[in-house]
Amino acid sequence: MNSLPPKRQGRYVDRISQNFEDVKILNYSINNVIKEINDFGYQTHIDDKVISGEAYNNMLDTESEQSWLVENLIPTNSLILLSGLPAIGKTTLTTQLGYVLATGHDFLDYKTALSNVLYIVLNDPYRSMRVYTKHQEEYFGKTNNIRFLHPNIARKFTSIEDVSYLQQLINQYHLELVILDPLSRLGIKDENDSYEVDMMIEPFKNLINITNCSILLIHHLNKISGDKRTRIPNIYQSRGSSVIPAMADVVLTLSEPINGIAKLTVAKLRGSKEQGKKLMIKQDNFKWVIHNTAQPPNHEHTQRLFSITSPAQIIMEYLKIHPSLTANDIAYNTGIIIGTVKNNLTKLIKSKEIKIIKTKSINGWTQRYYSLSDS
Repeated sequence: MNSLPPKRQGRYVDRISQNFEDVKILNYSINNVIKEINDFGYQTHIDDKVISGEAYNNMLDTESEQSWLVENLIPTNSLILLSGLPAIGKTTLTTQLGYVLATGHDFLDYKTALSNVLYIVLNDPYRSMRVYTKHQEEYFGKTNNIRFLHPNIARKFTSIEDVSYLQQLINQYHLELVILDPLSRLGIKDENDSYEVDMMIEPFKNLINITNCSILLIHHLNKISGDKRTRIPNIYQSRGSSVIPAMADVVLTLSEPINGIAKLTVAKLRGSKEQGKKLMIKQDNFKWVIHNTAQPPNHEHTQRLFSITSPAQIIMEYLKIHPSLTANDIAYNTGIIIGTVKNNLTKLIKSKEIKIIKTKSINGWTQRYYSLSDS
Protein backbone atom coordinates (compact mmCIF):
# COMPACT_ATOMS: atom_id res chain seq x y z
CA MET A 1 0.00 0.00 0.00
CA ASN A 2 1.45 3.32 -1.06
CA SER A 3 1.97 5.83 1.69
CA LEU A 4 0.49 9.30 1.47
CA PRO A 5 2.70 12.11 0.16
CA PRO A 6 4.42 14.05 2.97
CA LYS A 7 2.14 17.06 2.42
CA ARG A 8 -1.02 14.91 2.64
CA GLN A 9 0.41 13.09 5.69
CA GLY A 10 0.84 16.40 7.47
CA ARG A 11 -2.76 17.41 6.77
CA TYR A 12 -3.99 14.01 7.95
CA VAL A 13 -2.06 14.27 11.24
CA ASP A 14 -3.30 17.83 11.74
CA ARG A 15 -6.90 16.67 11.23
CA ILE A 16 -6.52 13.87 13.80
CA SER A 17 -4.99 16.30 16.26
CA GLN A 18 -7.85 18.71 15.73
CA ASN A 19 -10.38 15.93 16.35
CA PHE A 20 -8.69 15.06 19.65
CA GLU A 21 -8.69 18.74 20.56
CA ASP A 22 -12.43 18.97 19.81
CA VAL A 23 -13.08 16.00 22.11
CA LYS A 24 -11.10 17.70 24.89
CA ILE A 25 -13.15 20.89 24.47
CA LEU A 26 -16.40 18.91 24.49
CA ASN A 27 -15.43 17.06 27.67
CA TYR A 28 -14.41 20.34 29.29
CA SER A 29 -17.75 21.93 28.29
CA ILE A 30 -19.77 19.06 29.74
CA ASN A 31 -17.82 19.13 33.01
CA ASN A 32 -18.16 22.92 33.15
CA VAL A 33 -21.94 22.72 32.69
CA ILE A 34 -22.21 20.15 35.49
CA LYS A 35 -20.11 22.41 37.73
CA GLU A 36 -22.37 25.41 36.92
CA ILE A 37 -25.46 23.39 37.78
CA ASN A 38 -23.94 22.47 41.16
CA ASP A 39 -22.65 25.99 41.84
CA PHE A 40 -25.84 27.85 41.01
CA GLY A 41 -28.29 25.20 42.17
CA TYR A 42 -30.44 25.69 39.08
CA GLN A 43 -33.34 23.26 38.90
CA THR A 44 -33.13 21.67 35.46
CA HIS A 45 -36.17 19.42 35.78
CA ILE A 46 -39.21 18.73 37.90
CA ASP A 47 -39.55 15.32 39.52
CA ASP A 48 -41.75 12.94 37.55
CA LYS A 49 -44.88 11.68 39.27
CA VAL A 50 -47.25 9.08 37.84
CA ILE A 51 -50.85 9.63 38.98
CA SER A 52 -53.96 7.49 38.50
CA GLY A 53 -56.82 8.83 36.41
CA GLU A 54 -59.13 9.28 39.39
CA ALA A 55 -56.46 11.06 41.46
CA TYR A 56 -55.55 13.19 38.47
CA ASN A 57 -59.11 14.40 38.01
CA ASN A 58 -59.49 15.03 41.75
CA MET A 59 -56.28 17.06 41.68
CA LEU A 60 -57.59 19.17 38.79
CA ASP A 61 -60.91 19.71 40.59
CA THR A 62 -59.16 21.03 43.68
CA GLU A 63 -56.87 23.37 41.73
CA SER A 64 -57.69 27.06 41.82
CA GLU A 65 -59.03 28.77 38.71
CA GLN A 66 -56.63 30.20 36.15
CA SER A 67 -55.25 33.55 37.22
CA TRP A 68 -54.50 36.27 34.68
CA LEU A 69 -52.08 39.13 34.12
CA VAL A 70 -54.48 40.39 31.46
CA GLU A 71 -57.94 38.92 32.00
CA ASN A 72 -58.79 36.18 29.46
CA LEU A 73 -55.79 37.17 27.34
CA ILE A 74 -52.45 36.65 29.13
CA PRO A 75 -52.39 34.08 31.95
CA THR A 76 -49.92 33.99 34.82
CA ASN A 77 -47.09 31.42 34.85
CA SER A 78 -46.94 31.25 31.06
CA LEU A 79 -44.57 31.62 28.12
CA ILE A 80 -45.95 34.22 25.72
CA LEU A 81 -44.82 34.84 22.14
CA LEU A 82 -45.63 38.06 20.28
CA SER A 83 -44.88 37.83 16.55
CA GLY A 84 -45.02 40.45 13.83
CA LEU A 85 -43.11 42.01 10.97
CA PRO A 86 -40.29 44.43 11.85
CA ALA A 87 -41.09 48.06 12.69
CA ILE A 88 -44.88 47.75 12.96
CA GLY A 89 -45.29 48.60 16.66
CA LYS A 90 -44.44 45.44 18.65
CA THR A 91 -42.15 47.31 21.06
CA THR A 92 -44.78 50.04 21.49
CA LEU A 93 -47.36 47.35 22.32
CA THR A 94 -45.15 45.51 24.83
CA THR A 95 -43.93 48.72 26.49
CA GLN A 96 -47.57 49.72 26.87
CA LEU A 97 -48.37 46.28 28.30
CA GLY A 98 -45.58 46.68 30.85
CA TYR A 99 -46.83 50.09 31.97
CA VAL A 100 -50.51 49.15 32.24
CA LEU A 101 -49.62 46.10 34.34
CA ALA A 102 -47.37 48.25 36.52
CA THR A 103 -50.09 50.85 37.06
CA GLY A 104 -53.24 48.72 36.96
CA HIS A 105 -54.76 50.32 33.86
CA ASP A 106 -56.73 48.31 31.27
CA PHE A 107 -54.93 46.81 28.29
CA LEU A 108 -56.95 47.22 25.09
CA ASP A 109 -60.16 47.22 27.19
CA TYR A 110 -59.07 44.06 29.08
CA LYS A 111 -58.77 44.19 32.88
CA THR A 112 -55.26 43.72 34.29
CA ALA A 113 -53.71 42.62 37.58
CA LEU A 114 -51.26 45.08 39.18
CA SER A 115 -47.87 43.47 38.58
CA ASN A 116 -44.11 43.98 38.79
CA VAL A 117 -42.52 43.94 35.33
CA LEU A 118 -38.95 43.73 34.02
CA TYR A 119 -38.30 44.79 30.41
CA ILE A 120 -34.99 43.42 29.07
CA VAL A 121 -33.90 45.54 26.10
CA LEU A 122 -31.59 43.56 23.83
CA ASN A 123 -31.54 45.72 20.70
CA ASP A 124 -32.63 49.35 21.28
CA PRO A 125 -30.18 51.85 22.80
CA TYR A 126 -31.17 53.94 25.83
CA ARG A 127 -32.13 57.00 23.79
CA SER A 128 -34.36 54.99 21.42
CA MET A 129 -36.11 53.17 24.26
CA ARG A 130 -36.66 56.42 26.14
CA VAL A 131 -39.00 57.58 23.34
CA TYR A 132 -41.32 54.67 24.16
CA THR A 133 -41.14 54.99 27.95
CA LYS A 134 -41.64 58.78 27.93
CA HIS A 135 -44.97 58.47 26.12
CA GLN A 136 -46.13 55.60 28.35
CA GLU A 137 -45.35 57.66 31.45
CA GLU A 138 -47.47 60.50 30.05
CA TYR A 139 -50.40 58.13 29.49
CA PHE A 140 -50.22 55.92 32.59
CA GLY A 141 -48.05 57.83 35.09
CA LYS A 142 -44.65 57.20 36.63
CA THR A 143 -44.19 53.96 38.52
CA ASN A 144 -41.50 51.87 40.18
CA ASN A 145 -43.35 48.64 39.36
CA ILE A 146 -41.69 48.45 35.95
CA ARG A 147 -37.92 48.23 35.52
CA PHE A 148 -35.69 48.19 32.45
CA LEU A 149 -32.45 46.32 31.89
CA HIS A 150 -29.94 46.92 29.12
CA PRO A 151 -27.70 43.89 29.74
CA ASN A 152 -24.03 43.63 28.95
CA ILE A 153 -23.54 42.58 25.32
CA ALA A 154 -21.95 39.33 26.48
CA ARG A 155 -25.06 38.33 28.43
CA LYS A 156 -27.39 36.35 26.14
CA PHE A 157 -29.60 34.60 28.73
CA THR A 158 -28.87 31.23 27.13
CA SER A 159 -26.25 29.98 29.59
CA ILE A 160 -27.10 28.46 32.95
CA GLU A 161 -25.31 31.35 34.65
CA ASP A 162 -27.45 33.95 32.84
CA VAL A 163 -30.71 32.09 33.50
CA SER A 164 -29.73 31.87 37.18
CA TYR A 165 -29.07 35.62 37.13
CA LEU A 166 -32.56 36.15 35.70
CA GLN A 167 -33.98 33.96 38.46
CA GLN A 168 -32.24 36.15 41.05
CA LEU A 169 -33.80 39.27 39.49
CA ILE A 170 -37.27 37.67 39.55
CA ASN A 171 -36.90 36.81 43.23
CA GLN A 172 -35.32 40.15 44.16
CA TYR A 173 -38.00 42.34 42.55
CA HIS A 174 -40.94 39.91 42.97
CA LEU A 175 -41.58 39.96 39.24
CA GLU A 176 -44.77 38.67 37.61
CA LEU A 177 -43.67 39.34 34.02
CA VAL A 178 -40.33 39.50 32.19
CA ILE A 179 -40.27 40.84 28.62
CA LEU A 180 -37.32 39.89 26.38
CA ASP A 181 -37.04 42.06 23.26
CA PRO A 182 -36.21 40.50 20.82
CA LEU A 183 -35.85 36.71 20.82
CA SER A 184 -33.29 36.84 17.99
CA ARG A 185 -30.75 38.54 20.30
CA LEU A 186 -30.68 35.73 22.85
CA GLY A 187 -27.53 34.26 21.31
CA ILE A 188 -29.01 31.37 19.36
CA LYS A 189 -26.84 30.55 16.36
CA ASP A 190 -29.42 28.85 14.14
CA GLU A 191 -33.11 29.62 14.68
CA ASN A 192 -34.03 26.84 12.23
CA ASP A 193 -32.34 24.16 14.34
CA SER A 194 -35.17 22.59 16.37
CA TYR A 195 -32.79 21.05 18.91
CA GLU A 196 -30.93 24.31 19.49
CA VAL A 197 -34.18 26.27 19.82
CA ASP A 198 -35.57 23.68 22.26
CA MET A 199 -32.40 23.91 24.38
CA MET A 200 -32.73 27.69 24.42
CA ILE A 201 -36.42 27.87 25.41
CA GLU A 202 -36.59 24.93 27.83
CA PRO A 203 -34.70 26.80 30.62
CA PHE A 204 -37.28 29.60 30.39
CA LYS A 205 -40.11 27.05 30.74
CA ASN A 206 -38.41 25.60 33.82
CA LEU A 207 -37.84 29.08 35.22
CA ILE A 208 -41.57 29.83 34.85
CA ASN A 209 -42.43 26.66 36.79
CA ILE A 210 -39.96 27.52 39.56
CA THR A 211 -40.75 31.22 39.99
CA ASN A 212 -44.39 31.49 38.77
CA CYS A 213 -43.27 34.45 36.65
CA SER A 214 -44.48 34.77 33.06
CA ILE A 215 -41.98 35.44 30.26
CA LEU A 216 -42.87 37.25 27.03
CA LEU A 217 -40.65 36.85 23.95
CA ILE A 218 -40.87 39.24 21.00
CA HIS A 219 -40.19 37.57 17.67
CA HIS A 220 -40.14 38.59 14.02
CA LEU A 221 -42.34 37.02 11.35
CA ASN A 222 -40.85 35.74 8.13
CA LYS A 223 -40.81 38.25 5.29
CA ILE A 224 -43.56 36.99 2.99
CA SER A 225 -43.89 37.56 -0.72
CA GLY A 226 -46.67 39.54 -2.38
CA ASP A 227 -48.63 42.30 -0.72
CA LYS A 228 -47.82 41.55 2.91
CA ARG A 229 -50.36 44.08 4.18
CA THR A 230 -53.26 41.88 3.09
CA ARG A 231 -51.79 38.68 4.56
CA ILE A 232 -52.87 37.76 8.05
CA PRO A 233 -49.90 36.29 9.97
CA ASN A 234 -50.40 32.80 11.32
CA ILE A 235 -48.89 30.95 14.23
CA TYR A 236 -46.13 29.27 12.20
CA GLN A 237 -44.98 32.23 10.09
CA SER A 238 -42.54 33.35 12.78
CA ARG A 239 -38.93 33.14 11.74
CA GLY A 240 -37.04 29.96 12.61
CA SER A 241 -38.12 26.58 13.90
CA SER A 242 -41.79 25.79 14.54
CA VAL A 243 -40.65 24.68 18.01
CA ILE A 244 -40.79 28.36 19.06
CA PRO A 245 -44.59 28.82 18.83
CA ALA A 246 -45.18 25.17 19.74
CA MET A 247 -43.51 25.61 23.15
CA ALA A 248 -45.34 28.86 23.92
CA ASP A 249 -48.50 28.83 26.03
CA VAL A 250 -49.81 31.97 24.34
CA VAL A 251 -49.11 33.22 20.82
CA LEU A 252 -50.18 36.70 19.73
CA THR A 253 -49.61 37.92 16.16
CA LEU A 254 -49.64 41.55 15.07
CA SER A 255 -50.37 42.39 11.43
CA GLU A 256 -48.93 45.39 9.63
CA PRO A 257 -51.27 48.38 9.97
CA ILE A 258 -53.40 49.44 6.99
CA ASN A 259 -54.28 53.13 7.23
CA GLY A 260 -53.12 52.95 10.84
CA ILE A 261 -55.33 49.96 11.76
CA ALA A 262 -53.71 46.62 12.67
CA LYS A 263 -55.07 43.25 13.73
CA LEU A 264 -53.89 41.61 16.95
CA THR A 265 -54.77 37.92 16.73
CA VAL A 266 -54.91 35.53 19.68
CA ALA A 267 -53.43 32.68 17.63
CA LYS A 268 -52.93 30.33 20.56
CA LEU A 269 -54.47 30.38 24.04
CA ARG A 270 -55.40 26.90 25.13
CA GLY A 271 -58.59 26.42 27.08
CA SER A 272 -59.84 29.95 26.48
CA LYS A 273 -62.75 31.22 24.46
CA GLU A 274 -60.51 34.10 23.34
CA GLN A 275 -58.36 31.79 21.17
CA GLY A 276 -58.76 32.87 17.56
CA LYS A 277 -60.10 36.29 18.51
CA LYS A 278 -58.96 39.24 16.38
CA LEU A 279 -58.70 42.71 17.88
CA MET A 280 -58.74 45.70 15.53
CA ILE A 281 -56.32 48.21 17.05
CA LYS A 282 -54.70 51.47 16.00
CA GLN A 283 -51.80 53.59 17.21
CA ASP A 284 -52.44 57.00 18.68
CA ASN A 285 -49.09 58.68 19.34
CA PHE A 286 -47.23 55.65 20.78
CA LYS A 287 -50.37 54.16 22.32
CA TRP A 288 -52.38 51.25 20.92
CA VAL A 289 -56.15 51.53 21.37
CA ILE A 290 -59.14 49.51 20.20
CA HIS A 291 -60.44 50.69 16.85
CA ASN A 292 -64.21 50.99 16.97
CA THR A 293 -65.58 50.27 13.50
CA ALA A 294 -68.27 52.72 12.48
CA GLN A 295 -71.77 51.28 12.70
CA PRO A 296 -73.59 50.88 9.38
CA PRO A 297 -76.23 53.57 8.74
CA ASN A 298 -78.79 51.00 7.61
CA HIS A 299 -79.32 47.68 9.37
CA GLU A 300 -80.65 46.13 6.14
CA HIS A 301 -77.19 46.54 4.60
CA THR A 302 -75.63 44.40 7.32
CA GLN A 303 -78.22 41.64 6.87
CA ARG A 304 -77.79 41.72 3.10
CA LEU A 305 -73.99 41.51 3.37
CA PHE A 306 -74.19 38.18 5.19
CA SER A 307 -76.79 36.74 2.83
CA ILE A 308 -74.88 37.19 -0.46
CA THR A 309 -72.02 35.17 -1.86
CA SER A 310 -70.92 37.05 -5.01
CA PRO A 311 -67.60 38.92 -4.41
CA ALA A 312 -68.85 41.86 -6.50
CA GLN A 313 -72.03 42.13 -4.41
CA ILE A 314 -70.10 41.86 -1.15
CA ILE A 315 -67.75 44.64 -2.28
CA MET A 316 -70.70 46.80 -3.32
CA GLU A 317 -72.51 46.35 -0.01
CA TYR A 318 -69.35 46.90 2.01
CA LEU A 319 -68.64 50.18 0.20
CA LYS A 320 -72.17 51.36 0.99
CA ILE A 321 -71.47 50.76 4.66
CA HIS A 322 -67.81 51.90 4.65
CA PRO A 323 -67.02 54.34 1.82
CA SER A 324 -63.54 55.69 0.98
CA LEU A 325 -61.71 52.36 1.16
CA THR A 326 -58.68 51.17 -0.78
CA ALA A 327 -58.52 47.77 -2.48
CA ASN A 328 -56.27 46.53 0.34
CA ASP A 329 -58.78 47.73 2.94
CA ILE A 330 -61.59 45.83 1.21
CA ALA A 331 -59.53 42.64 0.95
CA TYR A 332 -58.38 42.92 4.57
CA ASN A 333 -61.88 43.42 6.01
CA THR A 334 -63.94 41.10 3.78
CA GLY A 335 -61.44 38.26 3.49
CA ILE A 336 -61.62 38.28 -0.31
CA ILE A 337 -58.31 37.66 -2.10
CA ILE A 338 -56.74 40.94 -3.24
CA GLY A 339 -56.62 39.82 -6.89
CA THR A 340 -60.34 39.05 -6.87
CA VAL A 341 -61.05 42.40 -5.22
CA LYS A 342 -59.14 44.33 -7.90
CA ASN A 343 -60.80 42.43 -10.77
CA ASN A 344 -64.29 43.09 -9.39
CA LEU A 345 -63.51 46.74 -8.68
CA THR A 346 -62.56 47.18 -12.34
CA LYS A 347 -65.85 45.60 -13.46
CA LEU A 348 -67.90 47.71 -11.02
CA ILE A 349 -66.23 50.90 -12.28
CA LYS A 350 -67.01 49.98 -15.89
CA SER A 351 -70.65 49.31 -14.98
CA LYS A 352 -70.69 52.68 -13.13
CA GLU A 353 -71.77 51.13 -9.84
CA ILE A 354 -68.79 52.55 -7.97
CA LYS A 355 -66.40 55.43 -8.51
CA ILE A 356 -62.72 55.92 -7.80
CA ILE A 357 -61.06 59.00 -6.34
CA LYS A 358 -57.30 59.47 -6.18
CA THR A 359 -55.91 61.20 -3.11
CA LYS A 360 -52.33 62.27 -2.44
CA SER A 361 -50.56 61.06 0.69
CA ILE A 362 -47.01 61.01 2.05
CA ASN A 363 -46.31 57.73 0.27
CA GLY A 364 -47.77 58.87 -3.07
CA TRP A 365 -51.19 58.59 -4.65
CA THR A 366 -53.90 56.42 -3.09
CA GLN A 367 -56.99 55.12 -4.91
CA ARG A 368 -60.18 55.09 -2.84
CA TYR A 369 -63.52 53.62 -3.88
CA TYR A 370 -67.09 54.84 -3.29
CA SER A 371 -70.49 53.30 -4.02
CA LEU A 372 -72.70 55.21 -6.48
CA SER A 373 -75.84 53.49 -5.17
CA ASP A 374 -77.75 54.67 -2.09
CA SER A 375 -80.05 51.67 -1.85
